[in-house]
Amino acid sequence: MNPLNDSLNKALSSYELKGSLEVEEIKQGLIHQTFLVKHDGGRAVLQQIHPDFSEHIQENIERVTTFLAQRGVPTLRLIPNNRGSLTSALGSDGSWRLMTHIAGTSYQSCNSKSLAEEAGRLVARFHLSLNDFNDPLRPLGFPFHDWEAHRKDLIDVIKTHGGHVLFEEASNLAAHLLDESPDWEKLGSLRSRVSHGDLKFNNLLFRGTEAKPLGYSLIDLDTVGRRPLFVELGDAWRSWCSLGNDDSEEAHISLEHFAAALEGYFSVEGIDLGKNELISLSYGIERVSLELAIRFAADILRERYWDWDSERYARRGEHNLARAKAQWSLFKEARLNRSEMARILGV
Repeated sequence: MNPLNDSLNKALSSYELKGSLEVEEIKQGLIHQTFLVKHDGGRAVLQQIHPDFSEHIQENIERVTTFLAQRGVPTLRLIPNNRGSLTSALGSDGSWRLMTHIAGTSYQSCNSKSLAEEAGRLVARFHLSLNDFNDPLRPLGFPFHDWEAHRKDLIDVIKTHGGHVLFEEASNLAAHLLDESPDWEKLGSLRSRVSHGDLKFNNLLFRGTEAKPLGYSLIDLDTVGRRPLFVELGDAWRSWCSLGNDDSEEAHISLEHFAAALEGYFSVEGIDLGKNELISLSYGIERVSLELAIRFAADILRERYWDWDSERYARRGEHNLARAKAQWSLFKEARLNRSEMARILGV
């Protein structure tokens, strides 16, 4: 029997799903395994949770989505299992969760200024809705957007994986990445805001049409937490404004998409940033792309975190090598465009 099918069936049986079931794998994430479940009661989303994540992330999701729902913000909700738990922990078959399915369209990339502008509005509404959210949020179970921790992790991996077939390429790339100057550190302390944490474009749901999109909801809330806004929006713009693939070394940033996203974000009444926060936004893509390059570089040798394309690459490490090079290229492109992004920001 296929081990995944066996685990999937055990997970499904732990929930009260009515009638016959149709299950379809959703292959757009890099971490969890995700399935659309059609049943007599409607549709739901089932995920096998990556083991690196703490069990407490479900508490974070439940607190944030409850808060959003009480304010009328469209949001996913966790569905308790037969025992009333938010997680079905099945031992060697993994940990699973079930969520409500939200009807909408997700796009793999941001292909127009109208999408970028509406994405900005959607994210601004999400941030504004959580301005007065004061409940505690638990750690994710691993360092996330923790600059020093990611650098240290790459250094440690290089020290301990000298026998890996990709070690020479990985160590050469790591030397370049670790030598890059984190210019954003001169910004000093910045306000931490409740943020989504992973605003790649396919985590945004739209209604309407691609020509006239209506931002509706955000999905994939594993990484909700408190962090500076330039990290949150830098991660968004890294996805929305980059015109290359995630493993392409020819990085190019669309300043038109950047300007449109800003216009949408600041068009939402109530968004108010201080001068230093505004300045920090011009460093956002640099900050996140270099961090991601470092994280991908570590997984060249560790080969256990990111999902990978087995049809295009011989092993996970090779795909991560391409991704790390792509993010390093994007970092350099963002640094070259920093002054122009600052001009667009009006700082």
